[in-house]
Amino acid sequence: MLADIGGTNVRFKLLRISKQKNVQPDEISSDKFSSADSASLQELLKEYLSKIKKEDYPLYAVIGIAGPVNNNEIISLTNIPHWPRFSGEEIAKEFNLKKCVLLNDFICNGYGVQADLKLNEDYVPLNDVKSQEGGPKLMIGPGTGLGMGYLLKEQGNEFYSIGASEGGHQDYTAKTEDNFALREYFKKSLGNTDLSIERVLSGQGLIIIYKYLQSIDTTTKRDKELESKINDFKDSLTSATANQINIELVNKGLSGECELSKKSIGIFHFCFRRCCWRCLIIYCSYRRSIFTWRIICCFRTFNYKY
Repeated sequence: MLADIGGTNVRFKLLRISKQKNVQPDEISSDKFSSADSASLQELLKEYLSKIKKEDYPLYAVIGIAGPVNNNEIISLTNIPHWPRFSGEEIAKEFNLKKCVLLNDFICNGYGVQADLKLNEDYVPLNDVKSQEGGPKLMIGPGTGLGMGYLLKEQGNEFYSIGASEGGHQDYTAKTEDNFALREYFKKSLGNTDLSIERVLSGQGLIIIYKYLQSIDTTTKRDKELESKINDFKDSLTSATANQINIELVNKGLSGECELSKKSIGIFHFCFRRCCWRCLIIYCSYRRSIFTWRIICCFRTFNYKY
């Protein structure tokens, strides 16, 4: 059984894996639940496994979690603060599994990007720069949170070593007067004295950027229906409503239907580029960065300077 635990959704997949090499696993079942609307992982596991036939009940589980993991135990769940902490051993005992392994979600991504990926199916190049063979790789993924990870390859090793990072919690730094004003608006909106880059580049970030522009710009063309949804939005950053608004905001911004949305994407784009550049310097990953989100569409079609 595989599980992907994020701040908004939890996805389960049950596979039957052959003992023979180079044989694709058979998918038995898959399902998706809301992490925000559930009390714990155990609650969701009970619901999911109750639907599984006895002969298909899993023996092993690998669970990817958006948060730091140490010694097979979750340290914290930043974007699901109401969930209790748990360990792989506790999950295995409660659900009668032979073994349950907990991994940071970007450790899982690190294994994934070392697979036999196909161009334009599994990944899309953003430029024509040739990657450095055996060089460091950086992974960044805005979603409900801002996940990060890196891959390093030692001489003589066939595979990369993978490291998880909580770099999304670094402070958001302002460069211009406009950036300072945006930072103060975020701090006021979130009720925080400190502001991490994760809060700008994930969850409600794009919505708050739009509201900031709305407060200072009364002339730019906007979509009234979208703006009404944004003004009425009061849910948590992990809600499905926020995801739907973000999708509509991006689509209408890139299509030109809403100029204020386009400006919002531009600011998001600028902040994300700066975040990526700082991380590239830290990890010396000058020739290979991997973005795990649909933000790719913004990079390929958009270049707004703010």
